[in-house]
Amino acid sequence: MRYDAPGLSARGMSMPGAPIIAIGSNNYVSWGITALGGDVADAVQYPTRGMDTANPEYRTVDDWKLFMKRETEYNVIALEGKRVEKETILYTEVGPVFYKDESSVTALQWVGLEPDREGAAFLALNRATALGDIRNAVNDMATSQNLLYCTADNHIGIFRQASTLYARTMAAR
Repeated sequence: MRYDAPGLSARGMSMPGAPIIAIGSNNYVSWGITALGGDVADAVQYPTRGMDTANPEYRTVDDWKLFMKRETEYNVIALEGKRVEKETILYTEVGPVFYKDESSVTALQWVGLEPDREGAAFLALNRATALGDIRNAVNDMATSQNLLYCTADNHIGIFRQASTLYARTMAAR
């Protein structure tokens, strides 16, 4: 991918749907990322009631709460042709439900579902002209990764754990 616009000239690798360059360079700096392998997700189990009703609930430490619901559609392409499937995804206060049984659900609490400034951080990195710009961009990163860098004025290094690891607030036990 390559950007050439006023105030931004960068090239490198992006991810589908992301309007930033995640690994790349501009006329002043180059950067790369490596996975940190930090623990950034939890599976949180909740007792449930009324799962066969229109308003199912899950139990938190403090009280029973209604699930948030999101309707989603997706295409299924099979040998007999294409069809549209609909599904209701249940959400708890920590994230989406990925497993249910007769008396409980398990939800995903993941740092990637939290609000962050990741896009702004990578855009700042795409525009960086010096080591200070890289350092400022790293301060806004949310994902757990190491950031390797090289600047035109001969600074080479790595910001280990460019972000903070997931600070947990356990909703249920």
